[in-house]
Amino acid sequence: MHENSITFIGNATTLIRFAGFTLLTDPNFVHRGAELEVAPGIKITRLTDPAIDIDDLPKLDAVVISHLHADHFDEVAEERLSRDVPIVTTPSSMRKLEEKGFGLGVGLDTWASHEMVGPEGALRLTALPARHGPAGVDLVMPETMGTCMEFWRGTEEPSGPPDVRLYQSGDTLMF
Repeated sequence: MHENSITFIGNATTLIRFAGFTLLTDPNFVHRGAELEVAPGIKITRLTDPAIDIDDLPKLDAVVISHLHADHFDEVAEERLSRDVPIVTTPSSMRKLEEKGFGLGVGLDTWASHEMVGPEGALRLTALPARHGPAGVDLVMPETMGTCMEFWRGTEEPSGPPDVRLYQSGDTLMF
């Protein structure tokens, strides 16, 4: 893993390093063959091992979670992620994570942003509209969000166009 890199770990899990920040998206670290319940009575099976085990991650500045389904936040992440790492997610997911002991973080409403400043740059995370599927399906699924990630190098606050802008879709697959 290198500075200024994107490492695909598997499913929606990605490690992003830029402007001095290290972010993890949708942590899923179960291994091949593990069954995950994503909705009552609906299970999926992990087909491949993650490219990196959770214990091999560098120090994280934040975790971005699109929604609380087991394929986007699994039991390994729940058990082994530091309770001190800030989490950015939906308001309903943040409430559930706080019940699990993850007290640092923010639940963002759609179009709301969270900014972070570090010694090498600035970062803005903005919650974007998202849904799991066609109208109706989203009514029985948990609230979800896409995320716009904007990074600025060498500045104390976001201003002007970012050096890098990324879009994390979460589970927005149908529209």
